[in-house]
Amino acid sequence: MYIGAILSCVFIFLFKKKKTYFITGITISMLFIMLNFLINIFRHKHSTFFSNHSTVWNSNKHNTTIPFYSSESGHLFLKAKIGNETKYIGFDTGAELCGFNENYNNSKKTTIISLTDSQNKTKNIRIQKLDKLTFKNIDFEKVDYISMNKDIWENECGIFFNQDSIAGVLGNNIINSFIWDFDMLNKTVKISEEIELQNISKFEIIPLLKSGKKSWSINIKVNGNRKRINLDTGFNGTLTIKDSIILQENYKYKIGHSNSIGLFSFENCYKKKDSSEITKKTQKGKRQIFADLKISNINFKNVLIEDTSNSNLIGVPLIWEYERVILDFLNGKMYLFNKNHSKSAKSISNISNKAREEFVKKNCTQDCS
Repeated sequence: MYIGAILSCVFIFLFKKKKTYFITGITISMLFIMLNFLINIFRHKHSTFFSNHSTVWNSNKHNTTIPFYSSESGHLFLKAKIGNETKYIGFDTGAELCGFNENYNNSKKTTIISLTDSQNKTKNIRIQKLDKLTFKNIDFEKVDYISMNKDIWENECGIFFNQDSIAGVLGNNIINSFIWDFDMLNKTVKISEEIELQNISKFEIIPLLKSGKKSWSINIKVNGNRKRINLDTGFNGTLTIKDSIILQENYKYKIGHSNSIGLFSFENCYKKKDSSEITKKTQKGKRQIFADLKISNINFKNVLIEDTSNSNLIGVPLIWEYERVILDFLNGKMYLFNKNHSKSAKSISNISNKAREEFVKKNCTQDCS
């Protein structure tokens, strides 16, 4: 394009004395300039530590609103076109890079990186490049992604076992370049580059803090103790912390054991001989208890959490706690609007209340409310 513009200028200079050629040259040059301007409006590159993909807007508004879908576990999935297929992609702020099924691998040159999942298990993973990923009015071209082992779909302990409609997860190499406005009641999300807060009087703002190269964390208090926790929407638990909480002598609830899984969970189970039964390997040290949680000015009492864990994570139940959540990764802020009173939402309150009710129902012979 730039060569064409230069040639047009040369054409204008050589034929400036010939009116017809001169006007033609001027017209061609203007067309090149206009074409270049339009392309720059709709296409731009996002460069990150791993990724150097291109973003192409199919609208000059630079935003698009799409529906999202939730699984029984509360995970959020966006409908997308990957290659020539329509698939669902998990929204995962805990993933530094996008991750897709290795069936999409087509790159001849690959990079190997060391990746640690939410359960602190580390493996060497290949980085591939996807030609095109589309969410309605926005295209991502030449996207770097983690090649996800097919056992994640085929092994009975894989996180996407028997879910062929899911292609993988959307990671922070794309997520970090936008503002994500989630309407949790109508199940839509607006993807944009500018925040919209008009005619809104009340919301809670939580600072999003950089964690590592591409991840995000927030400051919280657990039983009054300050902690910094990674925001991981790929995690469906309420909260996990590495520390061990000292329980009060009058602690009333039964201590449970965690069933948390990670990206490499397919390696943590086996079949007994002469049996079709799947057995998961035990997770030593982890336990589930109830503790008080404070996020900014928001207080949660008796929240079901996991202590002595592998990671400090707060999961997608925080998002389900509210009717609307804006994740503004461009300015490092999370906006929370109106408590979600739906009893079906996989929120911090609902998960914790249900766990306490089940404990009281099964284990209490006296008042332990």
